Amino acid sequence: MKKAFILTLCLFVLTLTGFAQLELKPAVGLTIASFDSNPVFETYEDSVVTNGKAGYQFGASLAIGRKLYVEPGVFYTKLTQDMSPTNVEKSEFTYSASFVRIPVNFGFQFIGSTTSFAGLKIFIGPSMLIPVSIKENDYTIVKADVKNPQFDISVGAGINVWFIFLDVSYGWGLTPQYVDDPIEAKMQSFYANLGFRFKLKSDEE
Repeated sequence: MKKAFILTLCLFVLTLTGFAQLELKPAVGLTIASFDSNPVFETYEDSVVTNGKAGYQFGASLAIGRKLYVEPGVFYTKLTQDMSPTNVEKSEFTYSASFVRIPVNFGFQFIGSTTSFAGLKIFIGPSMLIPVSIKENDYTIVKADVKNPQFDISVGAGINVWFIFLDVSYGWGLTPQYVDDPIEAKMQSFYANLGFRFKLKSDEE
């Protein structure tokens, strides 16, 4: 599924870039993750209560189009949680998971266009998240315990001012985070990206 998603995305982008306006958008941003169930890992002898913390992401996307546009991207994303086992014999720890996140957003610039000095937009789209690493922790959660790949769907809004942009979105996990979690807890994440827009091609050229 992972290879098919990436191949389909590449073919889709190559098809569109032949005639549409293109903007490269490198960005850095903030992430705040939470689970849709709390606690997680609940068994007869233990469970884990979680509390979301701030993480980060950086990468770039390619905006294709003007008022209506599609925007695939690739980001290195870190999602972080404080975890507190209910078993008093186990200590609290930080769950820090790194992913390659591949979003594909479909948007509408309802004020201005990609060529305007300023504009407002809304967007929606799916993402694929490929686990890269899990920080060593006292609960011995490792990369093999995490579903690969994972998928989510997010909605968001953004503002463009000159060549600077700010995008914010919220993603709902569609895939359980862990392989052997009977609760099947899914990750939900807030994303905020600040970056620059570089025009690569105009559809007027």
